[in-house]
Amino acid sequence: GYQILLVAAGGALGALSRFGISAFSYHFLSTRTAWGTLKANLIGCLLIGMVFALIDQRQVFGPSERLFLMTGFLGAMTTFSTYALESVQFIRGGEVGLAVLNLAANNLAGVALVLVGIWLDIEFSGLNLQPISLSQYPVGPQVIAGVDHFRVDPKGQRVTFKLVNC
Repeated sequence: GYQILLVAAGGALGALSRFGISAFSYHFLSTRTAWGTLKANLIGCLLIGMVFALIDQRQVFGPSERLFLMTGFLGAMTTFSTYALESVQFIRGGEVGLAVLNLAANNLAGVALVLVGIWLDIEFSGLNLQPISLSQYPVGPQVIAGVDHFRVDPKGQRVTFKLVNC
């Protein structure tokens, strides 16, 4: 039950993030191309690289946070199926060049940003990130624990995450 709620809560926030990114891109950029999907995928690739490094190399997050962040939030925010459909629609509309560009940009830039996310963790590994656990906070239908903000102490030696109920 608890794991399903973590994935669902993360998924809801990820889907809302994707919607916001797409709506912003549609409003301010071209409606002819798939900018919103590309941005969501690339941001998601960068974030998943960073989160993966924090989990795999530094054990900052545990299994509950992995479910919330990677499976829920990033799984819903990144949009592989949508980008694949958009690529097919470009081909069906006779815009093969846009389809190839869309496929290449999502895949090549996505892999590059996963690597950048891992590199960022290595670059900033001097920061002493303290493990946090969502399991110590009550999670129920009315209360979902989330990260409100983080701060770095004045000496830059420690990052503190503040968990609040949203």
